[in-house]
Amino acid sequence: MINSWELERVSSNLFSLHFHSPSLNESLIQYMKKELGNTLVTKDSITFQSTNAYIVNKNRRKRGDYREALWMMHSLSKQILFLKEERKKRFASMNIGSENILCIEDRGLYFYLYSEEELNHLEEEGDVFSSLGYMIIDLLNGNREKRVEGVVGLTDSVWGPIHGTKLYWFILRAIDPNPANRTFLFI
Repeated sequence: MINSWELERVSSNLFSLHFHSPSLNESLIQYMKKELGNTLVTKDSITFQSTNAYIVNKNRRKRGDYREALWMMHSLSKQILFLKEERKKRFASMNIGSENILCIEDRGLYFYLYSEEELNHLEEEGDVFSSLGYMIIDLLNGNREKRVEGVVGLTDSVWGPIHGTKLYWFILRAIDPNPANRTFLFI
């Protein structure tokens, strides 16, 4: 999908996310307002306070660390659960390696940006769980290697730093080869 948004730094502590056709979905704007608090919404933008925000893209400059992976897991899980309530168990497709993820680093928040058009291509719950698991793996890899299904082929460079942690077990449950067993469970 062609980028339908653009992030602009308005001042040292203010950003605007401008959206173009197709516009961002109203439920996404509602969710962002809920999570960000003090925002200004116009017909084609949402402005929020932050000192460091960026669109995560496939040219990521470095590996994400455990803290960033936890932020992504918590933020996108909450967004998926919000969307689940809004869309009655169907979700906007989450594309790994897409330029659809907004990181508000100073607040530890990630948002998956989706358009109204993308809601026409909805996924089942288990597929979204798997997509999130692979997004976190991708963040930890620091690059956009070819997607590997399941845990076979994932290297120690991914698992080593998180092996045995709560995040490790969360990812394994999210990418379970059997879609019926995929779940969000962070214990």
